[in-house]
Amino acid sequence: MRAPRQAWIILVAIGVAATVVRAYGEPVVSGLPGEELLPAAMGVRSCGGGGAWNVERNGAIGRVGSSMINSGLVLSINGEKFAGFQPLMTSDGAEFVIRGRPLAASPGLTVQRRILVRDEPGGLRYLETLVNGSANTLIIDMALASNFSGNFKTFLTERGTSEPVIFGDRESGLLVLPGASQSTRAFLFQLGVPGGSIKPTISSQNRYGLTFCYRIELDPGETASIVHVVAQTTIPTRFDRRDLAATFEPYRLSNAIESLPPGLRRSVINGGVKSEERVSLSLASLGIEPGPRDVLAMGEATRIAGTAECDEFGISADYGEAVIPFERIAAIDGRSVRGDTEARVFLRDGQVFSGRVFAGNLRFTRVNGEVMELNVGEIDRLVLAEGGEDRDWPEGAVGLVETHWGDRIAFGSDGSTPLSGVTAWGKLRVPWDAVRTVKRDRHAAMGHRVNTVRGGSCIVFFGSSSLSLSTPVFGATSLAWSRVRGVVTHSHSTNATYAPLMPGGGAFLELGGDQRVTGVWEWDRLSVRGKAGTLDFAPAEIRTLERSGEGFRLETWDGSIAVGRTGRLELPLAVGDEEWQIPANDIVSVSFPPPPLGEAARAGMDRLIEQLGDEAWAVRERATRELAAFGNLARPYLEAERNRNEDPEVLRRLDRVLATLQK
Repeated sequence: MRAPRQAWIILVAIGVAATVVRAYGEPVVSGLPGEELLPAAMGVRSCGGGGAWNVERNGAIGRVGSSMINSGLVLSINGEKFAGFQPLMTSDGAEFVIRGRPLAASPGLTVQRRILVRDEPGGLRYLETLVNGSANTLIIDMALASNFSGNFKTFLTERGTSEPVIFGDRESGLLVLPGASQSTRAFLFQLGVPGGSIKPTISSQNRYGLTFCYRIELDPGETASIVHVVAQTTIPTRFDRRDLAATFEPYRLSNAIESLPPGLRRSVINGGVKSEERVSLSLASLGIEPGPRDVLAMGEATRIAGTAECDEFGISADYGEAVIPFERIAAIDGRSVRGDTEARVFLRDGQVFSGRVFAGNLRFTRVNGEVMELNVGEIDRLVLAEGGEDRDWPEGAVGLVETHWGDRIAFGSDGSTPLSGVTAWGKLRVPWDAVRTVKRDRHAAMGHRVNTVRGGSCIVFFGSSSLSLSTPVFGATSLAWSRVRGVVTHSHSTNATYAPLMPGGGAFLELGGDQRVTGVWEWDRLSVRGKAGTLDFAPAEIRTLERSGEGFRLETWDGSIAVGRTGRLELPLAVGDEEWQIPANDIVSVSFPPPPLGEAARAGMDRLIEQLGDEAWAVRERATRELAAFGNLARPYLEAERNRNEDPEVLRRLDRVLATLQK
C-alpha cells in the first residue's frame, strides 16, 4: 500500500463540467486563509448575466419563476445524496461554502461545495472538494443530476453534436434547449476544455433530466476537486458552429479557473489537454513520404499511385470559410476528425486546417488510366506529389498559430493586433516582430510562456480574450486563447538567449519561475540596509543586483559591494508603455546597462586601443593595463572594437583585457 500523503484536487464546475485535479497541499474543506465566512442567507441571487438563481442548502439549484429547471446539480456520492451542514457564505454574499454531513456509504470521506454567483459573464461556478480522511483508497462515483420542468427539446455540444453520451475530443459543454411550454432561455453547462483528458459521461432521462457522472480514485489523505459552470443564456438564432462557439465562449472552463485564488488555480489540471493526445502537426505523421506521384492510402497497407484532380476545393473551419486552389494542397487526412465531410487539410506552405471540406468533382486517375470518383468524406489519406509550391514558411506570414486539435494558421503583421496579456506584475504588450514563441506553460494552469527574440521570457495570462488575426487564407478572424496551444514566429530560429545590455538600454531582470524581462527602473535611489548602516545608490551606479539569502548583493561599476535588504518592498519598472510593480522577493538578479561613456573617455580609449598595436612592447603593455583600469564600464566599447578590428596583436590584447573583466 502506498504511504498516505496529503494532496488536493479541485473540481471547478462551469455549469456541470468536472475534472479530477491532483496536487500536493493541505485539504481545503473550510474557508481560505484570511477569508471571513458568515452564516449563509440562502435564497434567490441575481448574477451579472441577468439570470436568477435559487441556491438551496445542499448546493443544488431550485426553481425560480418560469425557469426551465426544477432542481439542478444535485450532488450524489456513491448513490448517496449530499446533505449540507450549516451553510456559510463570504462576507459579500457572492459565494456559498457548504460542508457536507458524513456519508454512510463512504466513511472517512469529507465533501464540500463552493458556489460562486458570477458577476461576469454570469451564471454559477461550482467548486466541489472531496477529501479522503480514511486509511483506504476510495473509488468514488460522483453524479450531478438536473431535472427540468417538462421535457426539454434537445441538447447540443458547442460543435453541434446532438444528445451525445460522451464528448468528442473538441467538445466540452452542453446547451439544453427548452421545450415549447418552457422558458425562452436555454441552460448552458460547461464541462471541460477542448482536448481535455477528463470529461463526464452523460445520461438523459426521457428528456426531463440530465446526469453527469465521474469516477474518482482517492488515495488515503488525498483531496480531489472539480470545477464546473452553469449559466442561463439566450437561444442562438442559428445553430451553426460559429453561433454555438460564440454562445459557449464566455463560459469556458479556462475563464472560471482564472477567477480562482492562485493557490487553487495552480492545482487545477482539467484546464489543459493531454500532451500525449495532442495531434501531430507534421505531414510526416501521415506515414507517406511525398514523391513524384499522388498517393491514395487506404488502411495500413493499401497505397494507390496516380494523379488527383479537383475542380473546386474549400473548407469551413471554426475560424472561417475559404476556397483554396487545389495546387496548394499537400495532403488530406480524413482519419482523425469526426463527421462525414470533415477532414484535416495540409497546405504546401506548412499550414494545417481541420473542418468541413467540400471538393467539387474530386477524382483520382490511377497509373493504368482508371478514374476513381472520390467522396471527400470517405478519404483515408490522400498525399499529393511534391510540387513547385512546397515551402518551409508561408509567404508573407509573421507567425503561425497552433491549436490544441492540430491546426496551424498563418497570420501577417498588418491587421493582426499585437500580443497583449497580463503577467504577475502588470500588463504586457509586444509587437509580433519582437516575439519568438508562445507556448503553454506546465507550471501555470492557464498561462502561456512568451519568449521574445532578445531573450525575454514571461508567463502571460490572456483570460477570455481572443487573438485577432489577419490571415492570408481566411482573412480577418479571431481565435480564443483557450484554444491556442502555441505560436511560432518567423524569427523563432534566432539564436539569441539573452537581452544585450547596451549603454542607455534597459535593465535585464531574472525573476522567479525562470522568467526574464528587460525594462527601465523608475526610481531615483535604491537603499541597501546592512549591519554597518544604510547606503543609497542611483541606478546608473549599479552594475548587478543579486539575491543573497534574505537580502541582496549589490555591485557598482567601480567595484564597490553592498550586502543587505533593500529599502523597497516593490520596485517600479517600465516595460514598454506599461508600469510594473516587482516585489523584491520575486527578483533573482538584475543586470544594469553601463552608463554612456563621455567623449573624453572614448577618445582616451581610442588612443589606448591604437597603442595596443604599437611596435614597442612597453607601449603595448602600458596601454593594456590602462584599458583594463577602465573596468566594466569599458566592456561594451571594447567588445564592439573586438568585432571590427583586424590587427591580430590588437585582438589578442583586447581578449586579455576582456578576460580580466567580470561578466
